[in-house]
Amino acid sequence: MKAAMITMVGVGVLSFMAVVGTNPSTARADTINVAYQYVEAGGTLAGTLNGHPYTDPNSADGVQKMTTANPVGSLASQLPANVWTVCMELSQNTDYPFNTYQVQTLSAALGQAKADLIGQLWGLHYNNSWQTSTPIYYGGGGHPSFLGNWNDNPAENQNALAMIYAVYGIRYNFDGTASSLTVTNSALPFYMPTDSTPATIAKVNGWLAALDLNYHGALPNLVALTSPTMQDLIVETPVVVVPEPATMAFLGLGLAAIVARRRK
Repeated sequence: MKAAMITMVGVGVLSFMAVVGTNPSTARADTINVAYQYVEAGGTLAGTLNGHPYTDPNSADGVQKMTTANPVGSLASQLPANVWTVCMELSQNTDYPFNTYQVQTLSAALGQAKADLIGQLWGLHYNNSWQTSTPIYYGGGGHPSFLGNWNDNPAENQNALAMIYAVYGIRYNFDGTASSLTVTNSALPFYMPTDSTPATIAKVNGWLAALDLNYHGALPNLVALTSPTMQDLIVETPVVVVPEPATMAFLGLGLAAIVARRRK
């Protein structure tokens, strides 16, 4: 994830219910305009993707504060004017001007298996204390590098950075096997040399190794903000769940049957 020019999630299984905006045959895509503000917690951008290095001591990975406007659709309308986001795409940037993003469930963006793993990761390790007003990085022409005293809270920054890199590890490396949940295997798409940020990388691999591939418990409500030209983002939000049209018809028949029985 790169900030301004900066780089920086699943929903549990629902039995016959569908999330608004995820079925293209029944509803148009939700959209929202999003603009970058700053990185709150994190650190130096590092790693390679498919052999391309993204290491840059003057760029930041971390939890970003974003401004939103003009939501279209029920799912997008749940997002507040300011949101805290985690990046899930190493090779693109966020930016200061507003850009239009599609709003969808994380499983629609990444597939159910990866979304559920990110949901586990988020539930175990994401910390709302990262969401404050003490930026470590702005980026852009006026603030091209980290702010002074940005690493006064190294534990917070290390944990936030580990969260980002673990998301990258899941998105780019997970192939359905436990052995793919790592960021230090150079044969996999996303790779981080162990000597770049050793304490953070050790934490990332520890978090990934502890994920349960057979987990079926509760997960946080995570949605994806995606764009073909800008950095894709993950946001935690309440999710409105409504029956699909076919389910509505089924429920209507059931309700009619109940009413008929009561009348008899």
